Amino acid sequence: AAERAGVSVGSLYQYFPNKEAILAELSRRHVVELERGMIDVLARAEAMSLVEIVTAMIADNARAHTHDPGLHKVLFEEAPEFEAQDWRAGFAARAVALVGTLLERHRAEITLTDLPLAALVVAQSVEAIIHGAAMTGDPRLQTGEITAQATRLVVNYLTGPSV
Repeated sequence: AAERAGVSVGSLYQYFPNKEAILAELSRRHVVELERGMIDVLARAEAMSLVEIVTAMIADNARAHTHDPGLHKVLFEEAPEFEAQDWRAGFAARAVALVGTLLERHRAEITLTDLPLAALVVAQSVEAIIHGAAMTGDPRLQTGEITAQATRLVVNYLTGPSV
């Protein structure tokens, strides 16, 4: 990892006490990247339709998960759970809030009445789909097939008839 970063191992450990601290920091940065993508979509959302917003959010989530698939897998298999859980839990709550804000802006297009629940379902479903594909190395995540199907799932969930 130090070689890929272009620094010596000694320099790396000057800033981090051990491998677990490095993995925890990389995990935190991944979560920050995911959130930054969501905030970027939110900033452009006024001029976007619901379908465009859903497409952009899912595509950005996939981009963050496919940026370095090997590193992503290592982060979630080896990162210390006690460190990573705090960031993941905080991110999950912020993700649901951001999705809720986006859904509220397009309330007229959404057939569901409980938008906070819809935001929770959408945020958790998308993360599970994209993260699961990244963890298994599913090549359809790279080709866009999974993002297209996840987008279809979310749009139909939000705008389809109630069952």
